[in-house]
Order: sequence, then C-alpha cells, then structure tokens
Amino acid sequence: MKTWKIAATLAGACLSVAAFSALPGCTSYQPGGSGFSDDTHTYYSTVHEPKSVSLVDTRTGQTLWTYEIPVNRQLTLRFYENQSPDTPDTPSRMHWREFEIGTKQGNLDNEMLVPMARDRRLDWVIRAHPEYPKTPAKAEAID
Repeated sequence: MKTWKIAATLAGACLSVAAFSALPGCTSYQPGGSGFSDDTHTYYSTVHEPKSVSLVDTRTGQTLWTYEIPVNRQLTLRFYENQSPDTPDTPSRMHWREFEIGTKQGNLDNEMLVPMARDRRLDWVIRAHPEYPKTPAKAEAID
C-alpha cells in the first residue's frame, strides 16, 4: 500500500513539473540548450573562449549571418519553423539577443528569415585568445 502511494505521489509530481515546464516563457537559456525541444541555443563568450557564431545555408554554403559575441556576454538564439510560407527559400525565423553572461530568460528582440532546419547549420569558432573585455575610454580632464 505504501508503494502505491509513493508511486502516485511521484507520478503527480512528474506531471506537475511537465505541465509547468510546458508553459510559454519557461525556456531557460543555457549552453547546451534548454533541455526541451524548442530549438534554442546559447553560447557563452569568455576570456579564454571568445566565440563567434555563424548561420550557414547548407544548400549554397553561404554564410547568412555572423555574430562576434563580446567577452563576458552570451548570445541566445531560437528558431521558429514555417513562419513565412510565402518565402520558400527562407520560411523559418531566427530570433536572437546578446545578454549578460548567465541570463536565463528574456525577450529575443532581433529576428530574420532563415532557411528551414534541414537547410541551415550553426557554426561557432573560438577567436584568438585570451581576449579581454573592452573597457570604455576614460574621459580626459580638460585643463
């Protein structure tokens, strides 16, 4: 009898977690993906691994978009399929945004039309390193 109650409690907990995580806006931005099949990608750029990310059209080999992520920042992007059926070469949409490194959620304010999943590839490279964060120039004192 106790085993049945434990199993029922665990099943209820699993259903609650599944229902909660399916809510819109529950995607967690982290390297390696969110853990869901939402086609979200996050890249951290650090002093010893400064990254640049490119989107390639695999039909032509053309690089469609490149982003050099500043050191100590992250780039998060997400793909949405079949958003623009009137443009058959680029029917999907990519949304992206640069954040402070470690950001788990936020609006992806930038977007562009892209090829469908089977016709695109994300490439990333580590730039020459170490690369240190750029600091703003200090204002010079006026005599």
